Amino acid sequence: MGNSVANTMEDSVGITMWNSLAKLRCFAYRDKKGGLWLCRIGSEKLHSMKTKLFYKPEKEYDYIIIGAGSAGSVIASRLSEDPDVTVLVLEAGGFGCKLLDIPAIAPMLHKTIYDWQYEILPQNRACGAFQNNASSWPLGKLVGGSGRLNNMMYTRGHPDDFREWYKNLEGFDYELDIVEYFKKAENQIGKYYNDSKYHASGGPLIADDLTFVSELYEAVVSTANGMGLPVRDVNGKYSTGFSQPQVNVKSGSRFSTGHHLLRQHSKPNLTIKIFAHIEKILFKSNYEAYAVKYKFLDKIHITRARKAVVLSAGVVGSPKLLMLSGIGDKTHLRSIGIEPILNLPVGDNLQDHISTGYDLVLLNRPLAVNFYSLSSPLGHLKYFLQSGGPLTTVGCEVFALLNSNCLNNTIDYNLCEMNLGRPDLELLFMPAGLSADHGMHLKDIVKLRKQIWDNYFSQITNYFVVSILPMVLHPKSVGTIRLKDSDPSTMPIINPNYLSHPSDIDILIKGIRFVKRFVEMPAMQELGAQFNNLTFPGCEGFEFDTDDYWRCYIKEVSFSLYHPIGTCKMGNENETDSVVGYNFKVIGTNKLFVADASVMPSLVSANINAAVVMLAEKAADAIKEYSYLAILDRTHAKCTICKQRLSYKSSITNIKRHLARKHPEVCQYVVGNPYHVETIEIKPGTAESEGAACGTYDENESVVENDYNLEEDSEIVTTTCGTFHIVPKIIAEPEPDHSPEKIAETPMVHAEREPKKQKTSDVWQHCTAINREYARCNICEAVLSYRTSITNIKKHLVRKHNFNYPACQLNRIISKNSYVVYTNDDEEQSSTSQIPIETTPTKIEPACDEGAPGYVHSYSRKRDSQNMTARGRLDNKLMDIFIKDYQPFRLVEDFGFRSFVRSLNPSYVIPTKQQIAKSLAVAYGKCLSDMKEHAQDIKECCLTTECWSSEFNDSFLSVTVHFIDEEFAMKSILLECISLYISTNIARELQRITEEWGISEKILLAVPDNDASVQAAMSELQWNYFGCFASTINTMVQDALYPIEPFMEKVRSVVVYFRTNPEANTKLEICQKSSDANGKPKKVLQDDGRWISTLRMLERFLELEEAIKQTSLLYQDMNLPQLTEEDWTMVRELCQVLKPFETVANFISMDKYTNASLVIVLTKELDDALDEMLLNSFSSSILEMLTKLKNTLQEQLGNVETSETLALCTYLDPRFKNMGFSSSEAAEATKNHLVEHLSNKPAEQVSNIDVELVKQEPSTSFSIWQSFKKRVSECKQPGTAKSKALIEIERYLEDELMDQQRNPLEWWKEFKGIYPSMSVIAQEVMCALGTAVPSERIFSKSGYASNLRRSCLSSEEVKMLTFLNCNSEIFGKKFFDV
Repeated sequence: MGNSVANTMEDSVGITMWNSLAKLRCFAYRDKKGGLWLCRIGSEKLHSMKTKLFYKPEKEYDYIIIGAGSAGSVIASRLSEDPDVTVLVLEAGGFGCKLLDIPAIAPMLHKTIYDWQYEILPQNRACGAFQNNASSWPLGKLVGGSGRLNNMMYTRGHPDDFREWYKNLEGFDYELDIVEYFKKAENQIGKYYNDSKYHASGGPLIADDLTFVSELYEAVVSTANGMGLPVRDVNGKYSTGFSQPQVNVKSGSRFSTGHHLLRQHSKPNLTIKIFAHIEKILFKSNYEAYAVKYKFLDKIHITRARKAVVLSAGVVGSPKLLMLSGIGDKTHLRSIGIEPILNLPVGDNLQDHISTGYDLVLLNRPLAVNFYSLSSPLGHLKYFLQSGGPLTTVGCEVFALLNSNCLNNTIDYNLCEMNLGRPDLELLFMPAGLSADHGMHLKDIVKLRKQIWDNYFSQITNYFVVSILPMVLHPKSVGTIRLKDSDPSTMPIINPNYLSHPSDIDILIKGIRFVKRFVEMPAMQELGAQFNNLTFPGCEGFEFDTDDYWRCYIKEVSFSLYHPIGTCKMGNENETDSVVGYNFKVIGTNKLFVADASVMPSLVSANINAAVVMLAEKAADAIKEYSYLAILDRTHAKCTICKQRLSYKSSITNIKRHLARKHPEVCQYVVGNPYHVETIEIKPGTAESEGAACGTYDENESVVENDYNLEEDSEIVTTTCGTFHIVPKIIAEPEPDHSPEKIAETPMVHAEREPKKQKTSDVWQHCTAINREYARCNICEAVLSYRTSITNIKKHLVRKHNFNYPACQLNRIISKNSYVVYTNDDEEQSSTSQIPIETTPTKIEPACDEGAPGYVHSYSRKRDSQNMTARGRLDNKLMDIFIKDYQPFRLVEDFGFRSFVRSLNPSYVIPTKQQIAKSLAVAYGKCLSDMKEHAQDIKECCLTTECWSSEFNDSFLSVTVHFIDEEFAMKSILLECISLYISTNIARELQRITEEWGISEKILLAVPDNDASVQAAMSELQWNYFGCFASTINTMVQDALYPIEPFMEKVRSVVVYFRTNPEANTKLEICQKSSDANGKPKKVLQDDGRWISTLRMLERFLELEEAIKQTSLLYQDMNLPQLTEEDWTMVRELCQVLKPFETVANFISMDKYTNASLVIVLTKELDDALDEMLLNSFSSSILEMLTKLKNTLQEQLGNVETSETLALCTYLDPRFKNMGFSSSEAAEATKNHLVEHLSNKPAEQVSNIDVELVKQEPSTSFSIWQSFKKRVSECKQPGTAKSKALIEIERYLEDELMDQQRNPLEWWKEFKGIYPSMSVIAQEVMCALGTAVPSERIFSKSGYASNLRRSCLSSEEVKMLTFLNCNSEIFGKKFFDV
């Protein structure tokens, strides 16, 4: 690879040229004022258009469109077609420049000013190989939106995608409502130009063929043909198979809908205002959107809209603006200080295409498209002079839309796909990979972790790489978007919740396995392809190419393909999960529309840009129609031209008819194509049906109007907007009766008219022939091939519908689908038994799929013998039953259990109870040894303990250690679960455990629960300990509630009355319905003794206050306790007092590790809340309770700031820093402690940031700054340790505070290179926890099971099972084997 001198020269020149292209990213970062400078290197049209930026906008327009992305650009173009209306487009970004239109540099635009640079929350089940466990999320911030950043592929989707969208829309027609709009939006200039049935020209979205491809394209197509997989146009008759993508490229340059909009800038009625940052939409009292408030050049502007406001800000921007305007989940909006005006599920239903598989295919020779050809000067000249060459590549040369369940090599794919419908897997074939540029840019663009690059991707830079990326088309994992606060400039909280549903992972595994098989085909082997067998870091504990390994791999290497949708879901107005209706209007509002990717109810089986543009075309028509209407209510509107009242209910077809018939002069701006007006059926008895002049028929009028004076025999009415039909109603003839009695009565002449061979088999009672080769099942509507015989139909009836055909011996057939069909003379069935014609035999399942649902005894007959791998897998599953469920070992001796396992697999030998006990002991020993090895790496740690007693009065103590590893991730190990007896010396046991694990000198802080004996033991050992903060709060509140217990008993007596008296509860529900006709009746809640459940009871009590009062008033019942107004007031006051404590308790319980830094901050917040409430005029009982809470808080937690450990944790927490202290003196004292720690730290323990920043460049690249960095490093003054510490601390304090919801350890991981000394201290100190909740969780998940099994488990068994339950998979290993 590059051994010759010529290749070496080309390498160095290529790298330099690639860096010159990459400087576009640098320009974008440096030019902070929005791209005006960049526009000067673009076309003159763009340069002249930028002068509109400083025009003073009008105060009122007909339409205001927020966002000039893929959808907004189309809507602006269509609405401005009417010269009598004015359109204002508000765009947050700029125009961009010509360099952005080079197709190959699309990835280089990420993380620039042309990208919103959104950050998603760290993902628990995905994206592990990327920084902060988060995939990059580029979305376009310029005219054209994400259509200026994407890979330009033009793919539409499967018909079933759109049928699912509009399943609740009456009269929906896929051809007329979807295909015609795709054609309207398309400008086909490629090989399908003459295919007028499925393609069209003249639309805003270019679709052209690829002009430059590598050898990969031919190899993939040849392999697909060899495997019997279809290769065809997936945007036409078919929607699945392999295909070369058509792209949004014209003459070698990207051409998005934004470019189409910019070509219309000369329209006098169209104004495009860039760098306008929208703050909110303004509404009238009737929910009518009348204006938009936005910021431009740091000044606030308000512009009014006469006809409509159209929100096309994208999948993040649209829900964000709706929520900022008061439309969204009312609970969420109130929590951030926004008063809701409409309660809609805005921000829910976030879906995205997730993929995996970077660099899984290696080549031993280069392709025409590679890093060197892209960076070659000759390639650059070819592009700029001829608009050709490798720079015109869009990254993907072939893609495939497939059904993952049909990829088994024993299945006929076409027949299988015909039965299963739309695809669920897409494959993207790309002639490059993440390691293609040797780590210069791509790894930073996708935010790859440095250690992942060093340990994996850098190892394959000697190869040329190909990426075949499997993508889940219809993920079941759904996320959300929420606001952080009410500030419009704050980035929202985005949580895609990737791979939270296991089926998404299963589809990706099937995709990887198909890629592996695909690479092994001859055509790919001729290309020099081989599968990458390098084990991914973090997955070494799994055998390569097993399902467990790929699950681990997918958890690490999973990333977004940038197709987010669904946050303003479109649907029927009656559906609770819809935000906009099928006419794109926000439900419950007037003159407010949303039209972009956010309205898509679910993902399409393709890239989403084409579908977004299609929806924009539909939205433009809907908005035009709406502009001629005045909405009266949810089902009626009034035409603003003729003032006629119209009904529209679930669709606007009736309104379209009215405009077409009555007002043809405006129809050309309303109806986009002739198919938009439906066929009109003339009812019998009208003038038309009697032969009078043809005209229109209006259901709302008794007189038939003759508008067009057509001839009597005319059946077509033509308007300026297109054509619609008026035809007599056709009365369908009845279906012929094929019953035997009717056939016998039929004359012979009918038999002569039917020369076809009559189908006599009984299978035709359940199927209907479509033609000579295919039939449709009448039961499940599946399409079946039968050609020369009906065996395939019989197979279908046997497998899917449990029919039995003994005569044809189907029960001895093993089909191509690997379905196993068993003989009727089975060992469990007598040969003389009578078999009915239709029975319910054993359900048949694929033999290769162990996890498929069905009757369990089908598994037992899949194979007579079993290899050791399968047996080991079953052994592990059996051990999981005991470890995870705490089952007693004697379970294996239970007759029912043994019979059940034997029926599943007769060849499996169930181990004995003694073998299970022995294996468990071995597993415990292995796990214990491994955990102790990990414990040797601990520098500083925190110890938490929790005591627990079973129902049998057996007491246990769990001891858990917590520490921070080198990656700044918190790790926990359960050290031991010991039995407690009266004679147990807890101090001696704690000392023994910590010495055995080698951590006795490393304990920074111990956090016990509130058990006095454990705290005494820690005091005896002279440990630095702090009582569990959560337990302290609980005890404090519980004690404060004790004086008002008589009042609480009075409230509980009312609750018990309604819960134990069905008649009273019914009366309560009736009273609720009378006060709230739309609300669902609620029941009173009863507490369980904990103060939080008491608060829940009181809050529900207040919700039902009016209903309870009405029940007491209307139904005089002596058994119902009566509450006075003072009592109700006290309930309200009590809820107000307990609310701050509930907030703190919920915050602690939701946090997996409650860091000790929260103790000082939360204590201060509680203290301030109590001070504020003490100023209120509460009742005397509540004031006494507040005083007691205040005094107790000061006694138990008033001195927390004096704890050096807690104070350091708070100071080093980037969420609080020095702002977390109640006084500046405490913060200054903590700073001095930190300076002392940093000054005394040995130099070798502190990472050297200079080395990190001035490290030498790789030998394969050249940097002009190497000598400069070296001189800077040599000239640096050493300084004192204290001065360096002070400088580093001051720099740390100057940084902005991190969001309180984020994990501080992630911050330190990201910035440890900037604060090298402080990061070492943080790694040691931040392991300190504020609660013993992590230890408590051990028994919360195992306590219930242990209670049930305790009589069958010894104390030693509980100890081993609990240890294995918590630790057996903590570092990705399993330690048990039978």
